[in-house]
Amino acid sequence: MTSNYPGELATLHNHLRQVHLGDDKSIELLLASIFSGGHCLIQGAPGLGKTRLLSELAKCLQLDFQRIQGTPDLMPSDITGSEIFNQQTSKFEFEAGPIFAQLCMFDELNRATPRSQAALLQALEEGEISAARTTHKLPQPFFVVATQNPIEIEGTFPLPEAQLDRFIMRIDFQQPSTECLSQILRLGNVDEDRPQLDASQVIGFQQSVDDIAVADDLYTQTAALINSTHAHKDVQLGASPRGGQAIIKVAKALAFLRQRVQVTPQDISAAVVPCLRHRIVLGYHAHAQQITSDDILMGIIERDPIL
Repeated sequence: MTSNYPGELATLHNHLRQVHLGDDKSIELLLASIFSGGHCLIQGAPGLGKTRLLSELAKCLQLDFQRIQGTPDLMPSDITGSEIFNQQTSKFEFEAGPIFAQLCMFDELNRATPRSQAALLQALEEGEISAARTTHKLPQPFFVVATQNPIEIEGTFPLPEAQLDRFIMRIDFQQPSTECLSQILRLGNVDEDRPQLDASQVIGFQQSVDDIAVADDLYTQTAALINSTHAHKDVQLGASPRGGQAIIKVAKALAFLRQRVQVTPQDISAAVVPCLRHRIVLGYHAHAQQITSDDILMGIIERDPIL
């Protein structure tokens, strides 16, 4: 099965499908996150190939790649960098941390303490880091892709709503089927003949995504959908306006990947769950009935479909 993406993106997509078998939807959403210019949160149990996929993506895009491992003893300066005294010049100099990368993977973000998690806030929102009264710009393009284990796993610190809201989407990796797992077990080394894009092309793709047209009625329906999350009886806190902006950005990226010049209702519908599943807080009844945010969002779309 080949990709229907335009040009070099089809080669990239097909290569990533060989790296991460059986989950084409997650790969498409990851690419949509990158080309919409947003940061992405990936949730899944250990061993599902999250790190392998992101490392290969960075190599294909030729982006400077750094990986941060979330642990309880991780300090904010381990992420952002700090002032180091240079004995030769007798001055303090800023030594950049691993966040200063075009593609930064924060592995198991929810194993880091809230203090260390908060070190990402300025980077995610403003694309810069402040240290010792000096602001340092992060490289462009700049993406943070954080992974987290399911929150019920022991030894994790739940991410606060303000931080979750800064990720354009959350992609949930699922346990592969028996057939897919059988193929994974046979999988050898990744083909070294990987596609070679670069940072300037990524920025160009982002500009193309910005140029995708959106009809006025789709803006109106997206706004109504955001307000529906606040009115739902099983939702304690609905999605923010940033959630609506995320839906539009991701829908544009999906339209671009699917070689369309304007967003369709299908693009909006496909963006709703990944863009909002981490932005709504469920009430007690939903937790008691084991209702998930995906269930609620799908119910809203089925009741009031995007047309």
